[in-house]
Amino acid sequence: MTRGEAPHGTPRRYDHGTRTEPPCRCTPCREAKYRTRKGQQLRQLAGQRRMVDPAPARAHVEALVAAGLGVEHIARMSGVARTAIDVLRGLRSSRPPSRRISVRTQARLLAVRADAILDYPGVADDPTVLVPVTGATRRVRAMVVSGRTLRGIAAELGVTHSLVHRIVYARRPQTQLCTVRAIVALSQRWSETPPPQRTARDRQRVKAAQELAARNGWLPFGAWGDIDDPAAEPEPEPDGSPDPEGDTHIVDAVLAERVTWDQMSPADRHVWVVWGVRNGWERAAIARRAGAKPQVVGHYMAAAKAAVHGTTS
Repeated sequence: MTRGEAPHGTPRRYDHGTRTEPPCRCTPCREAKYRTRKGQQLRQLAGQRRMVDPAPARAHVEALVAAGLGVEHIARMSGVARTAIDVLRGLRSSRPPSRRISVRTQARLLAVRADAILDYPGVADDPTVLVPVTGATRRVRAMVVSGRTLRGIAAELGVTHSLVHRIVYARRPQTQLCTVRAIVALSQRWSETPPPQRTARDRQRVKAAQELAARNGWLPFGAWGDIDDPAAEPEPEPDGSPDPEGDTHIVDAVLAERVTWDQMSPADRHVWVVWGVRNGWERAAIARRAGAKPQVVGHYMAAAKAAVHGTTS
């Protein structure tokens, strides 16, 4: 038997035969075909379907691709062959788009989530895997809002300026996982430290970066509940230092343990962190008193320090 040909005792050998032989009618092949037909009849009587309309799965795959997920990773995460996914999407010129798909294939494809790509074995271990660029774009933009330049970010990451430019303007829906991880680490490190402004040149760079962010409507870290979620809606954050007389109610509420971090608006969080910085509190103390994680509070520290510096200088 040639490799790839169905053996005796299978429905395929009964239906199609081989390259050199017609469909087989031997006893094992007839019995196999009978079992298959009987199973189909029993499933029909029970109201069970094996093949379904591919439209929901096709729409879900297209949404995953639009979110920045590569087809090769959809295949790895779902266990569905890439060829089958291409046929489903109508991308194979030699074959028409799928008219029906199995219930099992549909379930596997619909179970894939773009925001959970790193939860799948074999994907998170590959630093070159392409992942959605959403979180990286928002983080780079937030660093620019704080006064960091694109060239400075590129130099710190050890990548080209053109790559950072593509990420900040979301020119492509995906970027490599290793780049995303480097951006996350850098944003966490810089979120606590405002950019240097010791010289006139430093101050000019900060001003140019902030003007770039303002022209494009980019948002700071604190504007996002989940910075990596493509569906997250931003909340505006105050762009100046708070009025100490008009905003003390949120400080009093936190100190009296009537309000926690999760209950605050972005504006209230900004006021609380500014108050803590002004009074010499460290990030951990500001976070602990408000019931927040230090790394979350860290996203507000640079803006708070800049606000305090501006009001005290």
